Amino acid sequence: MARTELQSKKSTIIDEHTNNYKNRTWRKSNHTLDIIATDKIKKLTVGMGIKNSLDDIPKKEVKIKLKMRKTFRIKPIFACRFRYHKKYVSENGGFCWNFKQQTYPENKASFVKPLQGRLNLPITASSKISRDCC
Repeated sequence: MARTELQSKKSTIIDEHTNNYKNRTWRKSNHTLDIIATDKIKKLTVGMGIKNSLDDIPKKEVKIKLKMRKTFRIKPIFACRFRYHKKYVSENGGFCWNFKQQTYPENKASFVKPLQGRLNLPITASSKISRDCC
């Protein structure tokens, strides 16, 4: 989903699941960035942390990923459902794509449909990020 959104904005994905960018390597933990991408129009490189789950990302992980982005000298973006750390991320030069619902691949619709109805969970199955998801 995040890949699709980045590509729709004409961004180029440089690497995925990596702890290395432009000869700088993160060695303080085993954490990786989910995506590193460049936007040639805005002349901006971003490092993304993606969490497509109903639970919150631990603040410790947010802090580590923000430090990683400082090491790589790129703009931090978190694509996730959490809102608890939004202010902290913003204060540290980052940006959040906050989703109202958890999104599964379109081919998982038969799994998602019963959960939406019976449990009233904020989930959907789609191949695109909806403009009203955030």
